[in-house]
Amino acid sequence: MKVQSVKVLLAAIGLSSMLIYSIPVEASEGIVREYGEEIMPLYENSFKVRVTLVFSGGKAKCYGKVEGRAGKECSVTTTLQKKTSAGWTNIKTWKSSGQKECSAGGSATASKGVNYRVKVVGKSGTESDTRYSATKSY
Repeated sequence: MKVQSVKVLLAAIGLSSMLIYSIPVEASEGIVREYGEEIMPLYENSFKVRVTLVFSGGKAKCYGKVEGRAGKECSVTTTLQKKTSAGWTNIKTWKSSGQKECSAGGSATASKGVNYRVKVVGKSGTESDTRYSATKSY
């Protein structure tokens, strides 16, 4: 009987302390109302950068594309790179610019057993992003 009374007492103390120390939480609407402005994210990726590398007929075919926002100037630089003992070496580069969407690419002779990748640097307005294709061997 005494043990059960102690358990009930401890449970009551635990429950009451949870109720006493609970902290009220207000949703972000209160912040918006208080300051009168909408909360915006610090970084917003407003464009897409796509990269493609395929092999066909002894050639490495490279393609980079930027899909930006309407009314924003964009540019894309697509570079075919090969792996060497010193790191990645640029083989060939293609560039293009335009409004909202732009793409650049082409092909270059590929050697068997060599690892290649494509690096694409895309810009839209004041934002920029760099993407790499997966490393592939011809």
